[in-house]
This record gives sequence, C-alpha cells and structure tokens, in this order.
Amino acid sequence: MEKITKNLDRISLHDSKILNFNFEGTLLLLELDWSKLSNFKEMSIENEIVIGHTIIEIENPKNIVIELFYSGTPGFENKPNECIQVEQFDNKVLNEILEYKFDESQNVFGFSGFYIHNSIDCWIEFKMTYDKLSFSFEKYISKEEWLKGMSIN
Repeated sequence: MEKITKNLDRISLHDSKILNFNFEGTLLLLELDWSKLSNFKEMSIENEIVIGHTIIEIENPKNIVIELFYSGTPGFENKPNECIQVEQFDNKVLNEILEYKFDESQNVFGFSGFYIHNSIDCWIEFKMTYDKLSFSFEKYISKEEWLKGMSIN
C-alpha cells in the first residue's frame, strides 16, 4: 500500500464519496471511493493520477466542528445554522465531498458538501485539527488512461 504524509495539497477529494467513517481508538479513518493526486513524485510520476479506494488516517483528531447551513434550502432559508456532534455525523447522507482543505502548516483538515440532516437538505462543513494525517491507496492509473475509460482494478 502506498502512503503519503507530506505535500497533501496535491490531493484532490472533489466528488469523492465517504464509504466509511469510524474511530479506532485515537485514530479516525475515512475510507473514500476514489481521489486524485496531481503528481506521485515518490514513484517518479510527474503527471496526475486517479486513485481507487483511498484511506485517510487522522491521528488524534481534535477541535472537530461540524456546521450545517440551511440558507440555500427552499422553505428553510431562515433556519439558523447549527453544529452537530461527531456522533451525529452520518457519512451515508453526505452526497460527495465538493470542497476540502489540507493545511499542513496548521494541521487542519476539512471537507464540505451537500448533506441531509433530519430529512432536510443542507450544506455541511466539517473541520478538525490533528497530530498526524496520512493518505493511503493501492491502485491507480494515469489521468489519460482514466479519460479513455480505463478502470482502476
């Protein structure tokens, strides 16, 4: 399995789906269906690759803030934003990650996207700090191969 712990800003999670979200002790594991990497210099690949199954391991996640925004939801435009506890987060009702942030200088990770809370569509912003973050994967293909319809097997 390949593991990346530095230069995380080259990772793209746009349109990734969280398959599993769970804690194992002080480790938070995010399992994603796919992701992209602008380069894989560790393997002397300078061009973008498309990655299959992806795991993000977050050691000692702290200061977790999960905020829901309803202002774009018809009929709920005046509903105030609300924060939920991490135990209330359900990855199955997060459509896909649309925005994400890796800030290695501050050890901050976050993502956002469309979410459903109590049967109401909303926007979710999920932010945290951490001690260590790693990005692991096994299979990948070049972006050119992916654009030609090749699958990641």
